[in-house]
Amino acid sequence: MTPAPDRTPAREAREARDVLLDVDGLTVEYGTVKALRGVSLQVLAGELLAVVGPNGAGKSTLLMTIAGGLRPRSGSVRFDGRDITRTAAEDVARAGLSLVPEGRHIFGRLTVEENLRVVPLGTRARRRQQLDKVYELFPVLGEKRRRIAGHLSGGQQQQLAIARALMGAPRLLLLDEPSLGLAPALVDTVFETVDGLRRSGTTVVLVEQRLHQSLRIADRAYVLNGGRLRYQTADLGEDARSDIVDAYFATEREGVRKAWAE
Repeated sequence: MTPAPDRTPAREAREARDVLLDVDGLTVEYGTVKALRGVSLQVLAGELLAVVGPNGAGKSTLLMTIAGGLRPRSGSVRFDGRDITRTAAEDVARAGLSLVPEGRHIFGRLTVEENLRVVPLGTRARRRQQLDKVYELFPVLGEKRRRIAGHLSGGQQQQLAIARALMGAPRLLLLDEPSLGLAPALVDTVFETVDGLRRSGTTVVLVEQRLHQSLRIADRAYVLNGGRLRYQTADLGEDARSDIVDAYFATEREGVRKAWAE
């Protein structure tokens, strides 16, 4: 198993390819607590990158910082070659980067279609075009377009949250724990949804605690714990999958030991 240094030969090689997102040396603090410690990663156009790790690893902080919701103490975030490190969240979204936060955050008293129509898109024709695309990706939402969103199943609500993010036609979609809080029977549905996004060509960063489901659909993966990247891989062959599993559970055991020591 190899650790995840800030810069590696694999990282240098990827720089010559179509890098859509480049995070370099990101450090984020909450008061005196360092939530992220020098995190560096890259996302290639068209891939699904999984960032896995236990609860409290810093995964949500990473996505919030990339999306402009938090300001880092140091480091940089570049999206499609543009420095967005200190860009406001609404401007980051306009640039084509969309975050689906943990917990879905749909409008439960509105219909499915009303939830989708709240996204500002300009012309009526463009709105109709995006609605058609979303309903093609998520046929169940098209069937339930007049249903009150709060009456949907948990899995369908998560599909709606993702669909709403896609209404703006983002170039990069950040998904924060999309399976969180779902009944086991619905978890596979959500992962099938995310895999469908990958196959449709959408670039996705998936943050998850569910290791094995994430590795089944991802192109590459990073293990994050304690605010640091503990492992990264250039692909997900059998050897890499085994190493990632080892790294993930090693960091979990480390966290348990620290908790007992305290």
